[in-house]
Amino acid sequence: MAETDRNTALIREFYAEVFNQGHVAFADRVHGPGYRYHDITVETRPVDHETYMARNASFAAAFPDRTVTIEDLIASADRVVARAVLHATHTGPLG
Repeated sequence: MAETDRNTALIREFYAEVFNQGHVAFADRVHGPGYRYHDITVETRPVDHETYMARNASFAAAFPDRTVTIEDLIASADRVVARAVLHATHTGPLG
């Protein structure tokens, strides 16, 4: 399997496990040393794994029924960009 195929498969699995099923420990297993998450909503971007996990926990608490659908994946070597749609009900504080 080519590197881009492995990486896009990993992203699909990540979205299914972490966002759609709430298995956040999956992120602990796949985020390697030096992990950085790029998010335009974070002024101090990119963020590290610890910050990512804290943000994810806050978001999951505010949107407990979230589901994410991947619309597009663009991959080149060890980089993957996802365009996804989130559906959720806002039921608690965010932040």
